[in-house]
Amino acid sequence: MKYETEIDFNSRNTVTIFIDLIKNNSKVLEFGAASGRLTKYLKEEKACKVSIVEIDEEAAKIAVPYTESHVIGDIMDYGWMDEFAGQQFDYILFADVLEHLLKPEEVLAKVKKFLKEDGKILISLPNIAYNGVLLSLYENNFAYSEVGILDNTHLRFWALDEAERIFRGLGYGIELIDATYNPLSVSEFGTVYESLPSVVGNHIKSRVYGELYQMVFVLSKRKDVKTIDRTLKHTDYLFVQCFWGAGEGWDICKNIKYPVTLNNYQFCEEIAVSKDAKLFRLDPLNVPCVVRVKVTDQTGKELSAANTNGNQVENVFCFDHGDPQIIYQVEPESKNILKIEIEYMMYNNDTIYKWICDSLKKRNSIIEQKENYIVEQREALEECGNQIKRMKEMVEQKENYINEQRGLLEQRDNEIREIGGIVEQKENYINEQRDILLQKENCINEQRDVLLQKENCINEQTGILLQKEKKLKRMEQFLEKKGMRYLYKILMGRYEEEES
Repeated sequence: MKYETEIDFNSRNTVTIFIDLIKNNSKVLEFGAASGRLTKYLKEEKACKVSIVEIDEEAAKIAVPYTESHVIGDIMDYGWMDEFAGQQFDYILFADVLEHLLKPEEVLAKVKKFLKEDGKILISLPNIAYNGVLLSLYENNFAYSEVGILDNTHLRFWALDEAERIFRGLGYGIELIDATYNPLSVSEFGTVYESLPSVVGNHIKSRVYGELYQMVFVLSKRKDVKTIDRTLKHTDYLFVQCFWGAGEGWDICKNIKYPVTLNNYQFCEEIAVSKDAKLFRLDPLNVPCVVRVKVTDQTGKELSAANTNGNQVENVFCFDHGDPQIIYQVEPESKNILKIEIEYMMYNNDTIYKWICDSLKKRNSIIEQKENYIVEQREALEECGNQIKRMKEMVEQKENYINEQRGLLEQRDNEIREIGGIVEQKENYINEQRDILLQKENCINEQRDVLLQKENCINEQTGILLQKEKKLKRMEQFLEKKGMRYLYKILMGRYEEEES
């Protein structure tokens, strides 16, 4: 995989420029993703949804896990038009891609319908008009290489004015033109101006955009969009750049670039900051440097750095890479005007500078070790705290359990008391019923005695009656006998009368 490299965040390059331009949570279509170094970053760090088109199947397989969808194939086969039909994207990326295409204008024309109305096409291109190419030609040399401006897979060559003319001719507006620069002495061409006759060397060195190495364009569907040109016509590569944003990346429309000569090793400037800005980023130089920085607001209050990608000791910053950055938080009352004062103590590759960088690295390494130790101790204390917390929770749980059991016991005691009261009431009731039964039994016994007395009385009366009955029977017998006699006498008397 020819282009498999990591993103270099220690220098300003086209990939880091792209990253700064793309907002979080965007929908992105990336052409020529290779193994997905930018794809992965956009997904994991910026929460973007990325679709890719890549011709190298082996590289694409590495990038695919970080994509929403993908097409493996030649861009100019246009299979991606079917795959992404009906979709539109916030950003469409061509990072060092168009120079590999036979008909890049055709691709740019066809891709326009896949761009949202407020979307942007981000393009980076190598500059064929770079002074290294001209010096090589002067020396009758035009050697292709594995990578670089004369990459052996490049099919088209681009220069600044021609690229702008082509993009505008396709109906695009150009929102931003930016660039990266490369000193001839460290380029892949291995030549220097001093190798030429002085007149020729000085003339080439003084060319506009002569050491512009890669071009960056931001295209828009709106033809009338205002173009921000951040390129430097003449430079020894030294400039200060200021950015500000609302918290989601750095707005390309909200930045200022100041060329720096370092004749007096001082820089002082007042800048107007957007009212909606929350963060302010100062890039004090575009090469390794040691600087003393002071930023004050319009009331004279000095701002403290919130973050930096270098080493900091109070207001002195040391950077051992070519993309120094210092970030400040902008307070509401600090907005509008900021005064920037920079003292350049050292820059580039001075021996003292390297010694300071090494010293600061060692110092920061010791600080980092101590910080790591503090972090470890803090973590251990937090773990002890967590254990104590867990023990407290266990004790609380057990206390709660004991309280629950105590509550249950109290409920049981109350229930037992209630049952005891009920039992006592029932015993009292039983005793009352027993007393009532005893009373009734006594009453019954008394009634029985009365009945016995009455029965005895009845028996006595019965005896008397029996005696009287016997007397009556004797009287009846007597009377019966006496009556018969009397009747006989009467009958006999009547008979005697009749006889007479």
